[in-house]
Amino acid sequence: MSILRFELYKIFNKRYSLWFLVLTIVLLPTVIKIVSDLSARQNEFPEGLFPDALANTVIDFCLSYTSLPAWIIIFIGMELSNGHANRVVFAKGRRYYFVCKLVYCMLISFFFSVLGLASFAFAIETSAYQLDVVDAGHYTHFFFQIMTSMFSYSVLILFLTFIIRSPGITFVVYFSWEFAEGIISVLLKHVAPEYRRFLPFHIVGSFYSTSPLGFDIEGYCKPLLENPIVLILPSVFVCALMVSACYIFKYCDMKPLSD
Repeated sequence: MSILRFELYKIFNKRYSLWFLVLTIVLLPTVIKIVSDLSARQNEFPEGLFPDALANTVIDFCLSYTSLPAWIIIFIGMELSNGHANRVVFAKGRRYYFVCKLVYCMLISFFFSVLGLASFAFAIETSAYQLDVVDAGHYTHFFFQIMTSMFSYSVLILFLTFIIRSPGITFVVYFSWEFAEGIISVLLKHVAPEYRRFLPFHIVGSFYSTSPLGFDIEGYCKPLLENPIVLILPSVFVCALMVSACYIFKYCDMKPLSD
């Protein structure tokens, strides 16, 4: 409980993080509502496919550069580069700080999951379509799907942030890595599409899509309902990332506080 209070205190007692929180709460549902209304008016999708297309869009927006990745890369990267992590490690130890960052990832994942669910529900309930197929079970499944997707991505980004320890450079590497994987994915799509699922972003994104890069609505899937066995690979991969991130942080060189 002390770790949870510690992370919540930092989020709500820093002016820039509080402003970022408010902007996210206001802008994300607004953008999703506008996009969903435009899609409905232009008849981009058949009425029966609209809920799945919207679900994919919501998750993609929550994973866009200014959403969940920004919360992980900027705030954890700043702690690693400005000496905050050193002070916590000196007072509590490396294991304590690493657990704090996992809890932080869970908090941010939960925040975007709740906000994404609210945005999804609002867009569905106010849609021009008559969507009787969307019930409580549909919303429950979507929440589990977006939560697992958010947390798997946050662990991947945390792993990258612990390696680089600079928010600016981490953002560049993250963007470059995702861009490069997108190109590789396109090439493999025409040569050996079955191997795309072994690419890192495709692995963590397989909780909701067979092609998670590039807002590909046609790739949206529901593996928990359709084929739960495919979730074994991303689950093992996320666990391996957590263990690797812990190992990296445990043995990384941290400057003394006097420096």
